[in-house]
Amino acid sequence: MNYLSHSGNQLLCLKKVNNIFLVYYGSFNAKSGSNIHILELLRNLKKYTDIVLFAPGQKSVDRTLPGIKCVPVIDNKYLVQPSYEFMLSFYLLYSCIRNRPDVLYLRQNSFPFFPIFLCKILKIPSIVEVNGIVMDELKVDPNSQSFAYRVFSHLALRSENFNYKHCDRIVSVTDKLRDELVRLYSVPESKIYVINNGANTDVFKPLV
Repeated sequence: MNYLSHSGNQLLCLKKVNNIFLVYYGSFNAKSGSNIHILELLRNLKKYTDIVLFAPGQKSVDRTLPGIKCVPVIDNKYLVQPSYEFMLSFYLLYSCIRNRPDVLYLRQNSFPFFPIFLCKILKIPSIVEVNGIVMDELKVDPNSQSFAYRVFSHLALRSENFNYKHCDRIVSVTDKLRDELVRLYSVPESKIYVINNGANTDVFKPLV
């Protein structure tokens, strides 16, 4: 598998990728489009390279899923994400030292900071996948007026700014979203690649 890596102002040549760390902040204890998306990404990338998916390991998560490293978390809706970020820092650092990845691929949701920070320190190429603006998604949350919502909103905004600035590449799922990233976060358009979401036709069928 090949990828384009950006260092400073130079675009490096195509490089062979043998090992990818895929970092996900969503919860596998419920069915969602986000979970299907990340599992399909894992399944398809495994055809071409070695890949490990890091994800929150709540009690109800199926730990027999192949290729997934479940990170221990506090199983509480307000503490899952903070505890995951804390525990992930140890798991990810240890894994990077033991088996350094060629690329770290982060799906941006919630408020991740450590993965891209670690990539900067260890000089590991990083890619951030963006499926939406987190602040827009939080606005439709029924608990939008709560104190926890305001804290998470603040962290989400800071996370987006940090990750989009310091990652090497961004994958946007639509042209419109790419334009919003450029407008809202001053991301250079040359840093963003648009790859539209697909569908597994073995799983999803037309109604008629």
